[in-house]
Amino acid sequence: MSVTHDRWTAQTNNSFLPAFSGAPVSRLCCCSGSATYPRPHQTKMDDMKTILQSRQVVVAAVATAAVVAAGLVYLRWRRPRRDYVPVGHVSKIYVHPVKACRGLEVQQAQVTKLGVWSGGVMDRDLIILDETGRFVTARTEPRIVLISPQCVGDGQVRLKAPGMDPCTVPKPDLRGEVLEISMKDGMVGHALSCDPQAGQWLDKFFGKQGYRMVMAKPGGQKRYPVNSKRYKEVARADDKGEMDLGLKTALESRQIVVAALATAAVATAGVAYLTWRRSRRQYVPVGHVSKLYVHPVKSCRGLEVGEAEVTKQGLRLEGVMDRHLLVLDEKDRFVTARTEPSMILITPRCVGDGQDCWQYVRIGTAEFRKMLACNRCLITTVNPETGVKEGQEPLHTLRSYRLPEDEKQKRLFGQTPLFGLMRGVEQEGSIHVGDTVYACV
Repeated sequence: MSVTHDRWTAQTNNSFLPAFSGAPVSRLCCCSGSATYPRPHQTKMDDMKTILQSRQVVVAAVATAAVVAAGLVYLRWRRPRRDYVPVGHVSKIYVHPVKACRGLEVQQAQVTKLGVWSGGVMDRDLIILDETGRFVTARTEPRIVLISPQCVGDGQVRLKAPGMDPCTVPKPDLRGEVLEISMKDGMVGHALSCDPQAGQWLDKFFGKQGYRMVMAKPGGQKRYPVNSKRYKEVARADDKGEMDLGLKTALESRQIVVAALATAAVATAGVAYLTWRRSRRQYVPVGHVSKLYVHPVKSCRGLEVGEAEVTKQGLRLEGVMDRHLLVLDEKDRFVTARTEPSMILITPRCVGDGQDCWQYVRIGTAEFRKMLACNRCLITTVNPETGVKEGQEPLHTLRSYRLPEDEKQKRLFGQTPLFGLMRGVEQEGSIHVGDTVYACV
């Protein structure tokens, strides 16, 4: 039998079957072509197969969503909880548009993976090169600290210095020649030459020829700390800009697989934990802590604190151990309140090195993590007001109590004193003067 109808196609139409019940139908023809029409029992099997396949697709989609959700939950759970406590406030913020020059005080700044950004200028985005192509610092040219850069809008910087007329440095041509600049630890960055007028201004200021200014090329080669000899053990692949897309995708895929496996492991661990909990020690409340004292100096007045860390060696507060300091008399015997009653009038305070144990710091919406100690060089001996090196302070004093102690620090820093910390950007965000500084140990 031959039938033509605009609505029909070569596909089976179940609504058409009752009208021809009992009539043997072997073939249907239509304008879109011809196809063999199956028998009724075959159609039921095909329908059942289609339903099962559809159900499998739905189950697979739901399972995939569940695995992804479990992966996200796992990644969130894997991140250790950070308990922040307030440790201070931001009193001033400085941005250094030109490396090694005087900082520019600002009221707010944006923290990014590539550095601090303010007024359309990135921190240390501009570098001064000498006649050999090496970047200039206060170690080689102490007077560089007298140059005061200012942001004048549209990414332009104005240079000012004593006895010099101001010089405005416009943005370089992005289509210009790309230079390779060698930085610390063998890392290389891409830069663009600024206006020659900036070089002439620098020649006059330093009294020598061959100086020029360059700017880091937007979108150029990024200096990944993970490739640095110094930071490769503590840096992550996403430090200093975006990761390679292929690497990022591979890592994300691996994380999802690990998350799926970890979900089963967590469930097993949960059962084991519930079993263990039955036999744990049963504690009952017996009171509350009304006051807490730490004694940085033995026999001196205690320092009342809100919290302290309990270690096997004793209480610790801001890097200072309880009774870690002793007072000795002329016979090298430690002094107590029994032999010297005035000792109880001495009230110590914990200052200075507490930030050494801050694993994370949060300011505004930005978050930072601890990477390495910061070694101090001869730049600290340059007076920023005169641009002249003055003796060996503060290095002389720092060497008396802040030299590297463990083998890793000795290998990285030698005998240079350590003071402060190098931190990586954990979370980009904005910071403002007056923000509370929170620390997590």
